[in-house]
Parts: sequence; structure tokens; C-alpha cells
Amino acid sequence: MDTNDTTTSSANQAYQIKSDAAGNWNMVIDKKVAPGPHVVTVQDDRGNETQAIMYILDNGQAVQTQTPIQNIITVGTSVPQVVDRMISITPPFLFYALALMAIMIIILIINALRLNKQAKHRGKKKVHGLNYLLLAIIAIIMIVTLIASFGYRANRFWNWGGQQQQQNQTMEVSGRLINPLTSEGADGADLVSGNTSIRTNVGGQFQFSNVTADGILLTHPNLLRAFALLPNDSSAKQSWTIYFDVNLYNTLIKVIDLEARGNNLTVYDLLAPQIKEKITADQYQSSAQSIYTPADINDQQINLLQTSWLDNYEAKAYGLKFDKVVRLKAAANGATSDYYFVFNGTDGWWLIK
Repeated sequence: MDTNDTTTSSANQAYQIKSDAAGNWNMVIDKKVAPGPHVVTVQDDRGNETQAIMYILDNGQAVQTQTPIQNIITVGTSVPQVVDRMISITPPFLFYALALMAIMIIILIINALRLNKQAKHRGKKKVHGLNYLLLAIIAIIMIVTLIASFGYRANRFWNWGGQQQQQNQTMEVSGRLINPLTSEGADGADLVSGNTSIRTNVGGQFQFSNVTADGILLTHPNLLRAFALLPNDSSAKQSWTIYFDVNLYNTLIKVIDLEARGNNLTVYDLLAPQIKEKITADQYQSSAQSIYTPADINDQQINLLQTSWLDNYEAKAYGLKFDKVVRLKAAANGATSDYYFVFNGTDGWWLIK
């Protein structure tokens, strides 16, 4: 970016700054800005804008940070905190399908007009109605196929059918994605709500202003499935703390897939060693219950209602106590189930259930 004036704003404050030839710039945030998430809008002298989230953890003295405008912006207080970039997204698969359908219909119309013209020259008057009837049938088939093929995925972006009323109820959600092993922000995850996507960095912060009952979609390049973070209540403004570790969530996915198949003997292999000393594989198999069924195996996402960190957890069924346990509350088929995990000390997680 060439050297030019850049204006940013935060907490209804505007700052006029100048970037260098490489596009780098400095800005000192007013220390009176309240803690929490703030949306910062950066605008150059040509009117081009980009937005980011600035998250302030305390009221300490603000420090100067420097970064190219086109990259993730970093700001902070006593310790610099990373701002997570917001990107507007659209579902291209739907646009491609609509464009293809429009092209096909145009081709059919042109062909119908060509055939009608030939029919008139040959004196065949009945072909006119037949061609247009055929065109209408093909168009209807294409539209129905389009809705059937893409309706489910498009519903994540737009309101469809009977869900319209529910989708209109939106809420403001902010919070942090936290690594339970380090208590630091979890980076590299993508959070999507509506037409806004946030990729978390080391700060782990996120903020959405229009979250519906469908929640926030959580994905990561190394996740076996996506997760839908669902709201626990209908309050207009909520703050979430999401404990996230890729290996932890992949272990949950494996457990759920095995339970859906009724393969609880393999689930037994994932239990903490202390529990295996209290119960045999056959006993676990006969007593195991799950909210998941074989119909859930092909689902592309898992609904997650809550995550929490427990310093001390007592598994009363086994008379055992565990330190540093993560609880993941999943939902499916109108029911919920709690899954407890403890770190195995290397790179994986043991199940407590």
C-alpha cells in the first residue's frame, strides 16, 4: 500500500494516522476505552474499509503496535492482544447453482424459439404450446432439484420455510476460545455466524451481533467434523467461554460415532485407566447409554451447548476424583448428554463416563 492517510475509529472515537510506504502504521488507543470487545473500522483515503475486533482485557496503559493494514491488527493494554479479523462471506455453491440453472433456462428458451420458428415454416402450429410446456416442466424439475440439493446447506446462510420466525430472533454474542491446557486463547479456528466469519488468533476473541438459534459454526482444518455452538438461553446479549482443543474435540467425535453405531466396547478403550480398574468392558457395554442413533452418523456437525472447566470432578458412579476436567455438553434428538475428559499427559484425552 502506498503512503496515505488512514482513519480508524474505536468506541465512537476517530483517529487520523499516516501509513508508510510499506503500509505500516502506529496507533495508541485511548486508555479510557472500556475493557471488552470493540469493532475497529479502518478506512483509507480512497474510502476502502476493513474491520477487526479489538479486545481489551484491562484498563492498563495502552501500548503502540504496528502492522500492515491488510493483515491482522494487533492492539493491547499492558500485554498486547491480537485482534481477530472479520471477513464477510457468501455461499458460492448456491450462486454457482443458480447461475447454471439460469444459463440452462436461457438455452432452453432460445432452443424453443428456434423450434417454433422452424415449425411455423413447416406449418406445424401445435408445436408452439408443446415446446413451452416442455420448457416449463424442465424448469420446474431444475428448481425442485436445486432446492433439494442445496436447501439444507443454504439454510445456514438464509432463512427457509418454517424456521423464518425462529431465525428472526438474534442475539449479540462475544467471548473467547480458550485452550484448556494452557488457559490461553485458542488460535486457528474459524467461527461463522450469518455472513460473518472470524478466524481466531492467539487472543481467541470473537464477537457476533446477529447470532440466531442455529448458533455459531466452529471449524478447524484438523477437526474431523464441524461443531455448532448453540445458545443456552434467549437473552439478547451473551458472553461465552469456549474451551477448545483439536485433539479433545476429535476424541469427542470418535466417542459419538462409536456410540451411534452401538460399538461401546471400543468406547471402553477410550476410558481413563482408573475407570477401567472399576468396571469391565462387558459391564460398560451393558450399561452404556447414548442420545445418538445410527441416523446421526452422517451428520456433518455436532451440536454443543456448553463447555466448562472443572478443577475437581467426582465420578460418583466409580467413586473416583479427577483434577482438571473439561466437560462438553452435547445435544441431539431432543436430548443432551455430558461428556467429561481428562488430559492423558501426552497428546490425547481420556473419557470419563
